[in-house]
Amino acid sequence: MFSKPYLMVIVDDERDLAGVLAEYLEDMFPGVFAAHFFNEPEGAINFVETNPVRVVVTEVRMPGMDGDQINLRVKQMGRGIKTVIITGNLSYTKALTCYNDGADAFIQKPFNPSEIRSTFQRVLDCIESWEDVLRNIAHEKVS
Repeated sequence: MFSKPYLMVIVDDERDLAGVLAEYLEDMFPGVFAAHFFNEPEGAINFVETNPVRVVVTEVRMPGMDGDQINLRVKQMGRGIKTVIITGNLSYTKALTCYNDGADAFIQKPFNPSEIRSTFQRVLDCIESWEDVLRNIAHEKVS
C-alpha cells in the first residue's frame, strides 16, 4: 500500500507553470503530495515505471510526446495511477480523446485555485477510497 505524501509527477515543458501548480497543491494539501518535475516526457515515463507514483499531471501540448500519449502510456501500466491533463487551449475532440484514453481530470490554464482544489480533492478521494479497499482486503486475508 501507499503512504502520504503521495508521489506525483508533473510533466510540462514550462517548468515555471509546473512550479506554480506544485505550490498551489502544497498550500491546499500540505503533506499530501510530493511533486517531481519533468520538462521532457521520456524522463517522466521512466520515473513512473520505476517508482510508486500515484498521480501524473501532464500538459497536453509538448514537443515530442504529447500529454495524451503520456496519459495513455501511464494507463497501460495498469497500476491505477490517476492522470490529470493541463492545457491552455483544449479542443473538444482532444478532451474526448484524453477521456477515452483514461484521463481522470482536466485543468485549464491559467490556473484557477478553486478548480485546482476541487480537481485534486476528487483525485485524492479516489486514491484514499482504493487505499481503504486494499486495507480491508489485506485485513480479511490476515483474519
